[in-house]
Amino acid sequence: MKEIMSRRTIANFCALPSALFLLLIGILHSVVNVSGFRRALARGDVAAASRRLTAVRKQTTQLGAVPLRLQWLQLELAVATRSGNAVDAVARYRETAALLKSSGRYRDAWLVYALGARALGSNRADADAARDAAESARKQLLADTPEASRESLRQLLQRRWLEESGSGDGH
Repeated sequence: MKEIMSRRTIANFCALPSALFLLLIGILHSVVNVSGFRRALARGDVAAASRRLTAVRKQTTQLGAVPLRLQWLQLELAVATRSGNAVDAVARYRETAALLKSSGRYRDAWLVYALGARALGSNRADADAARDAAESARKQLLADTPEASRESLRQLLQRRWLEESGSGDGH
């Protein structure tokens, strides 16, 4: 009897969907964890958020999904900023800013830059540049939003700032 498909072809045919499924499960698991970290920050439990982020950082680096990576870095920046770890906050900001420059527009760029401005507080020129970038990204985000939804978005942005920075002073 003539062989229609080789064993290797069959193995490859079965392995690819399995690999894609495992990748999808990993991404979904990470996305669900992002929500948990944000809730921990909103509660003010910086230590718990920091422990969880440290444990998952390696996985997201290996995954290489840029939007997910930006979310993780943003949360690490928020944790470092809220815990008062200036050296780590500046390092996280610089890592995130470099990724932002190479990835194009990102929904929460305004928040990354605003947190970066806070982290860079002692370096006035860099802090001012980050503050300007935050304002520019925020204005662009609002300009891209339908007029009827802008006030809701402003409130959401303020809530996000409060939750991730721990400060009600705006940005």
